[in-house]
Amino acid sequence: GRLIGFMIFELLRNRRYLERVLAEIDERWTPAEGADALREMPCLRAAYSETLRMYPLIPAYPYTTQADVMIGGHAIPRGQLVLFAPHVAHFCDEHYENPMTFDPGRFLPPRHEGAEAKLFAAFGTGAHACSAKGLVETIALTIVCALLRRARFALARPSYRMQLRMTPLIAPREAIELRVEAKRSAAASSVGR
Repeated sequence: GRLIGFMIFELLRNRRYLERVLAEIDERWTPAEGADALREMPCLRAAYSETLRMYPLIPAYPYTTQADVMIGGHAIPRGQLVLFAPHVAHFCDEHYENPMTFDPGRFLPPRHEGAEAKLFAAFGTGAHACSAKGLVETIALTIVCALLRRARFALARPSYRMQLRMTPLIAPREAIELRVEAKRSAAASSVGR
């Protein structure tokens, strides 16, 4: 739910990009086609990836050391709980252009920022990556498509600036309030309709 909320919030803040997503949804998405149709929506998928980059589902992964180790001059004894946060790279200028800005275009050609597997770690890395990532993507994008296809939304407070908190997961400090401006027909292809 948080992932879907963050994604819709950011799309509503970027109406031009929302237009591109709506055009894809109107042209390609039907519930009957499901995941097959979702694979053919690069703008929607880029918005999903950028949402995961900006708002990691799990801020850190807990591990217990199996042996005494030295990392960066620090001794970590066997049995010590450590937290691994692969998402730190999501906010580094050396990996992402203007990393504090929501920009789905970074996941589209020609940029492909984060195409390197180790840079984009929304579901962890290596053998410890979450095996449900495809399921999460399918469910989240299906819900986003269903919502955006049926209604035209707007932020209830256009000046709202999100501040995050840990609850223990990342969440908005204040609720994101939306309003339904109008129903959209399945054939609608514009945010303004």
